Order: sequence, then C-alpha cells, then structure tokens
Amino acid sequence: RNEQIVISPQYDFAQSTYFGFFVANGVDSFLINLNNHRIPDGICGTIGGSRSMTLKVVFENNGKQGVLNEIRDTIIPPKYSKVEVIDYSEVIVVYNEKCEIALFNKEGKKVLSPSQLDSVGNYKNGTVPIYLRGKIGAVNVFGDLMAYPRYNNLDFTYFNMPFTRLGKGRKGYVYNGNEYWKQHRCLFRK
Repeated sequence: RNEQIVISPQYDFAQSTYFGFFVANGVDSFLINLNNHRIPDGICGTIGGSRSMTLKVVFENNGKQGVLNEIRDTIIPPKYSKVEVIDYSEVIVVYNEKCEIALFNKEGKKVLSPSQLDSVGNYKNGTVPIYLRGKIGAVNVFGDLMAYPRYNNLDFTYFNMPFTRLGKGRKGYVYNGNEYWKQHRCLFRK
C-alpha cells in the first residue's frame, strides 16, 4: 500500500494463492506468507482440515510450461507451449506448438487428445463444456469425461449433470458417458 517492497526479488517464480505466495527457486518450491516466512507443508491445500480450492500452479522451465499439484509435485512436465487451469475447476488444458489442445484431469492424466478436442469452454454449474467439430460434450470439475463431444446441445443446469434434447421433445441426462432418458417417472431409466 505504501509502495514499499515487502518481499525483495529472490525467486525464479512466484504466484499468488489463497494462503500467500507459491514460490520456486530452481527445483525447490514452497509457500510463503507476506513476511517471507515459509508456510508449513501441512497447511497446503487445506482450510481448517477440509479440502479447499485447487492450488495447481502452472510453471515454466526453458520456455515450456507444466503443472504442479497441491503438494508441489510435477503432474504435467514442462513440455507445452502454453498451459491453463480452467477457473473454478481442476481441468487442465495444454497447447502444443501447433496450437492444438489436449485436456488433462486433476491427476495429470490425459483425458482427450488434440484429435478429440477443438476447444474448451468456461466452468458452468459444476461442469466444463468441451467442443469438437461443432458438437458439445462435458467434463466435471476434476477433468473427468462426462459426455464425449457428440451432442448438438447440452444444458448445464441440473445437479451438475449435462442434459440434452433429442427430437420430439425427448430430454435425457448424460453421466459418465451414458445417456439416461426420462420415462415412466423414473428420472434415470434409459
């Protein structure tokens, strides 16, 4: 506030987090508070003992980007041109040199390759829309595939499950790649 340096330049990388700052020097990385004191590892990723928002951190090494998880282990090595973590989720999108994208889940496991994905939307009601050749699908907030992008329409308003409509007013829900159609008062009967 008073335009004075609080933490002098001494780190290779720094990013603001809920708890303070995530910093890195070479291969060593950790959290610090505003007084430049290291925050114990036990507090990372928790608030009062319960899990909080993700602390995934995009980092750069030799001009390439990767991702660190909450305990600062590399889950995606720095080999991509650009990496993004979708807001309010743990969905990780990576871009190669040709600007093709792939999708990874919270553990750093590839969910969709560039041939299976054209673009990724913003977080909506517990899901993230994904697109391929004009079709829409969805992944959950952890990056796990809910609906492969093969639908003309998906709505994201019902209990974090995308629903779609077919001809003649049929409405169905998509969960874990399976379709469930409303029939005979049973919401999830196929």
